[in-house]
Amino acid sequence: MVSMNKRNQYNPEFKSKVVLEVLREEFTVNEIAAKYELSPVMVSRWKAEFLEKVPKVFKRGASSTEKELETEKERVAQLERKIGQLTYEVDWLKKNLKNSTSENVRKELVEKNNPQICLKRQAELLTVNRTSLYRKPPSRKISDLDLYIMRLIDELHTADPSWGYRTITSCLQKQYGLLINHKKVRRLMWIMGIYAIYPKPNLSKLYHAQYIKPYLLRNVAITRANQVWGVDITYVRMRKGFMYLFVVIDWYSRYIVDYELSSTLEKEFVIHCLKRALARQKPEIINSDQGGHFTCPAYIELLSLWMGKGAAGIMPVQNDSFVV
Repeated sequence: MVSMNKRNQYNPEFKSKVVLEVLREEFTVNEIAAKYELSPVMVSRWKAEFLEKVPKVFKRGASSTEKELETEKERVAQLERKIGQLTYEVDWLKKNLKNSTSENVRKELVEKNNPQICLKRQAELLTVNRTSLYRKPPSRKISDLDLYIMRLIDELHTADPSWGYRTITSCLQKQYGLLINHKKVRRLMWIMGIYAIYPKPNLSKLYHAQYIKPYLLRNVAITRANQVWGVDITYVRMRKGFMYLFVVIDWYSRYIVDYELSSTLEKEFVIHCLKRALARQKPEIINSDQGGHFTCPAYIELLSLWMGKGAAGIMPVQNDSFVV
């Protein structure tokens, strides 16, 4: 491997000494260059730079133009630092706002009559689809017939949770004489948030596997309150429609620590309810299933914040559940 020789560096004192010797004209430039083992071209360049800067020595101070230039350079540097800081802060705010709030909440922050920030820029800052700001989705109104069918689906699903939408469709057609196909039953079951319960393939290949923690209740005796909490979401029929119920229950006393109802399956109502419960009591273990609400980063972050990363309570488990 061939090594490159480093370029020689000469300090200002040495350069001044060589240039003054050249100006005395006692020796030629070539002789002086040979004396100091320098290139004659370099010595000549040093001389030219020296003579060019000599008038500045007799100036009493910097000129007004130079002062203005220095002031402008400092102002530009401050603006660049401020722009860099603001860019970082905006990126940080966008990331945290997206992770901590739902899309509907972020849409409510849009100001359509703001003269300073256009809708396109507001959509970028709030991380929402710009087209959704111009057109509101039509409100989904469920007919009385669909509500009746959903009640029947709920009864059939409660009787046998292992039935899928095709089996439920067959029962609705034969037992109740309804003219309905499996596509509508599947859509209504999706709206209700219910699905067939049965062992599924590739259980070890979950998308949220990094959030699944070990099962902590195997061979553990439940002997006191606030030792183990269970959390779950269930579907509740109403007189007109339906809602989702999130419940926090103490396993020892069967006491309902907290609960919350929601018309949608957004994760916010789970997070808010659990925050209230943890503000009053702190269990040793929180038990849940593998649902998306209990394996999302926001849920794991909440438990880590309230119970500590090394505590057993931050471990949502996958092998047990309870029926509300």
